[in-house]
Amino acid sequence: MTKKNPSRKALYLLAAATCSVPATAVSQENSIDEIIIRSAPFQQKATDIISTTHAVGRDTIDALTGKPIGTLLQTLPGVDVASHGPAVGRPVIRGQSGYRIAVLQNGLQSGDVSETANDHANSDLVYDQQRIEVLKGPSALRYGPYAGTGIVNSFSRSLDFSTQAQTSVTATFGSAADTEQAGFFTRQAAGDYVGTLSGFYSDSGNIRIPTHAESAAQLASEGETAIDAEQDAENTSSRLEELKAGLAWNSTDRRWILNVGQTTQEFGIPGHHHHEEEHHDEDHDEDHEDHDDHDDHDEDHEDHDEHEEEEGGVRSDMEKTFATLIYEHDLKPGSEPLRLKFGYTDYTHTEFEGDAAGTKFDKQQAEINLDLPYAGFAGGDGLF
Repeated sequence: MTKKNPSRKALYLLAAATCSVPATAVSQENSIDEIIIRSAPFQQKATDIISTTHAVGRDTIDALTGKPIGTLLQTLPGVDVASHGPAVGRPVIRGQSGYRIAVLQNGLQSGDVSETANDHANSDLVYDQQRIEVLKGPSALRYGPYAGTGIVNSFSRSLDFSTQAQTSVTATFGSAADTEQAGFFTRQAAGDYVGTLSGFYSDSGNIRIPTHAESAAQLASEGETAIDAEQDAENTSSRLEELKAGLAWNSTDRRWILNVGQTTQEFGIPGHHHHEEEHHDEDHDEDHEDHDDHDDHDEDHEDHDEHEEEEGGVRSDMEKTFATLIYEHDLKPGSEPLRLKFGYTDYTHTEFEGDAAGTKFDKQQAEINLDLPYAGFAGGDGLF
């Protein structure tokens, strides 16, 4: 028979009570703030929306400034990135991309051609964004037929009226590709008016990798020798520039925001260089069989190889100029405002093969959105 020890039992109870006090204090201190999803029809709480939603704040954006938007979001559940080199990172939602998801800027279409091919980058840079929201499933259907799987909606810092005047300057350097980045943002207020100005610059060379980028078998099929040493990944350099300006007016029940800006991106598309050389070699062999003056042709071949090596393969040059105007009017307190949005985008995308311009995309887009609230049945609210 085991004899109970009252003093030992009391000691255990005292220890348990002592340990439970900090746990209660921690649970009270770590209260979670409610997140309002601005992309939802009625700017609802994240917990009130049936579909899955995510919101990425400024802290995460600051940590990954200069990265493609898909790279920034790839750690979210159900979200991945489709990359074609370091400059291209298109978001993937539940395994779907392209025309099945919409990438928006302040609720308006980006106006680029990123959905048409894997090596086309999104035109919106993340430096000027205050917040990025991801909506999946039915909650994204209000944005049209090309948002059946979900949307990625970025909100500019010029839309934030709650923040006081501020000025910030950032500068970073990365050794993997000799990356240099610099940016500035300023917000100044005068009465009911708020003005913003931001700029961002990024210049990256080819990424240094510990060994060859292609497999030994692939290199052998191209007539090259695999070198197991640190080297540059060919045609992975990029250069980004963006300048934005905003002007906003805010009163008790109405407000408008005007944004204008220009974005330029120039980046390499890795993986095309060897295929071009291989194709050229095949043409050279056919010409060599058809022509007797092969000595002169060999000289031309060598000159072309030197030129191709100097140019570094296929590169994309993108330029986007845009303007957006947003007007909001609170029809009654506590209800969704009447919201009118207008956006215009002039976008050009040219792919260069050496010095020669190959494929070119020109796109001009105008978009108008109107959200009109109304009183629904049984005291509910609706939205046209």
